[in-house]
Amino acid sequence: MCRDAHFLGNLFVGVAPPSFVAIQAGTTLQQLTSSGDALSWQSVCILAVLAVVALLPVAFRAKLREKFD
Repeated sequence: MCRDAHFLGNLFVGVAPPSFVAIQAGTTLQQLTSSGDALSWQSVCILAVLAVVALLPVAFRAKLREKFD
């Protein structure tokens, strides 16, 4: 049972950010009135936060490995 919960948690972490980006892109394209409106500070900040969150496991891999070994 614990393995299933672990899988579901990892699945959510792996699927949620790309899904959010796709939804955000679709919303932006729907509201687009000119080519200059495609890139906003809000979308850049959201993508930057998602990039940092995606890199956190890589940054803490060594510490996690030490903890579980």
